[in-house]
Formats: sequence, structure tokens, C-alpha cells
Amino acid sequence: MSPAPGAGISLYEHALCLHARIPDGPLEPQNDPFPEGAMNLRHAPRDRIGIDAAEAVRAHLAWPDLHPRFLGWAVREVAVPIFRDERITEAVREADPAHARRTGRWLVRRATDVNSVLIGLALLLESAEPADIPLVQTVSLYSETFGPLAYRILERLPDATDSLLWAAERSQGWGLVYAVKALLRQDTEEARQWLLRRPADGDIAQGYFAHAVLVGTRAHEEVARPDADPALVDNTGLFLLTLTHCRGMGTDLLGYAHARVAVTAFFEHVSRLGPTSARFRAVQELTRHLHANTPERLGWDPRRARRLGRTLLAAWAGPTEPVPWGGHRWLGVQGGG
Repeated sequence: MSPAPGAGISLYEHALCLHARIPDGPLEPQNDPFPEGAMNLRHAPRDRIGIDAAEAVRAHLAWPDLHPRFLGWAVREVAVPIFRDERITEAVREADPAHARRTGRWLVRRATDVNSVLIGLALLLESAEPADIPLVQTVSLYSETFGPLAYRILERLPDATDSLLWAAERSQGWGLVYAVKALLRQDTEEARQWLLRRPADGDIAQGYFAHAVLVGTRAHEEVARPDADPALVDNTGLFLLTLTHCRGMGTDLLGYAHARVAVTAFFEHVSRLGPTSARFRAVQELTRHLHANTPERLGWDPRRARRLGRTLLAAWAGPTEPVPWGGHRWLGVQGGG
């Protein structure tokens, strides 16, 4: 029988317990999936983040027989970055890889606080082997905190795309941002097909990668096909909707070189597929955006797309229950709704 999640349990075991409840989705609750007492609330000046942690790693790895728990204790009260840190990496590379690997595995599997697991992942980033994939995937379920390092580890190991897709399906919020960027770096057809159909969900953070996904997957070519499937059409539509609101986060619709093809094709497909709340919202905002900007600002003649949008909105007036705005669903839509 699995132990109940709670204080005193390792973060790895806690993740296993929560994952068993929703095996195909992200951990719940999203904003606080950790057991009580796991967070290390240590703040440091920006130029000090990672320095004390690197010194602790270097000092610990100089002693081959020292138990990993001592490194965990040493980093509990310092500021540990969630991203790859060059100073910590340098300290790990100076040590015996087998020692770094043993220590990293123990911390990722046994530690009960966030800092210790972060350091364990930093050690495995330089020393992990294929046998570590399930361990790293499990803690990657805390995607917003451990995703940046965990995904980097998975990228370096065999079957990287499959491992990352498993993790991406179970990520959320900022964790999904990190997972999508890792999949874009894979540049494989399997990753491209997933990115074309799955990640768009209306979260505000998706403004940081929507343009990169549309360009990297050549979404304008795919959505322009007459046989484009509904999942691809809806995913593209949500990303186009995101581009109307993401100025300051990433390239917006005005900077998207293939906007004319993608927007027009999206309108044509949804006129055939019919309305949903998400499609109505996307058409509404895209049409508004096209009317609010001149052809010179858009970089293309929007008259045909404007007509398509107006026609759809007139035909769909009041056809669906609107999805309420609120929470972190900044765009007010759900991917399939």
C-alpha cells in the first residue's frame, strides 16, 4: 500500500502518490503540489544565486565517502537556482562522475525539500544514465519547479523525445513552457506532431512560446491543408489568439510572417467544423485584431480574412455558452471547449 502524501515523505514518493490519482495529467493542486515543509524560502541578491550552492557541491564531492544527506543539509538554507547554473555545473565536472551520480540519485529519490532535489538534478545533469529516466520523469511532475533541469537531463539521454512527451503531457503553467521549449529543441517529427495538436490551452504563459511553436512546426503549412484535422485547427487557432495578446512576452501577430495564411485557413476550417466556445473566442479576437490594424501594420491585405471573420461571427451569434474569464485561463478559453 502506498504511503499517504504528507510531511516527512520524500518529494519523489509524494509525486508518485499524487501521480497515481491522475496518471495521465498534471499533479494537483497545481499551485502547491509539495508536501508541507518542502519549500526552502531563501532569497539572495541576484548575483549570489547559485554561488553558495556551487561551493557546497564542490566541498561535498571532494569527499567520496560522505553521505549524500550532508549535501542536502548544506544547501537547505542557500538560494538554489531552478535552471542550469554554470558555477554548479563546473563544480560537478571537477568531481568523479560516479560519485556525482550516486549523490544526485540519492537526493532526487530521498530528499524531502526542494533545494536538495534541485541540487540532485544539477548533479544528474552532468552524470545521468538511461536507468535514471523514470526517476527524473517522476520528479519532473513538479514541472514548474523541477522542469527546467529535469527536461535538460531527459534531452541528453536516449529516447529523449518519448521521455519529454510523457513529461509534457503531465506539465502545466510554466512547466509546460519549459517542456515545449525542450520539445522544440528536439526537432523531431514526433515532437512536431504533438506540438501541432496538443499544448495550446489559453494559459497566459503560452505567450512566451506560441510564436516559436507556430514557426517551428510550420503550422501555417499544416493548417492550410484541406484535410487538416480538428485538433490541429483548434491548437493553431488558440496560438493565433494568444498572439493577439502577447506583446511584451513574445512575437505577436503583427510580427508573425505567416499570419495571413494561418488566420485565413483557420477561419475557413472552423466555418466547416462549426462553433465551440474556443473557436468563437478565437474568431472574435482575431477579427477584432484585423479591424484594429491597417494593412501596413499587418504587412498583408486582411480584407478577405475580415469578411470571413464577420460572416462567422454573424452566423455564430450566441451559439455556445461562453467560457468564464478568470483564474489563470487568461484568454478565457479551454482548448477543446
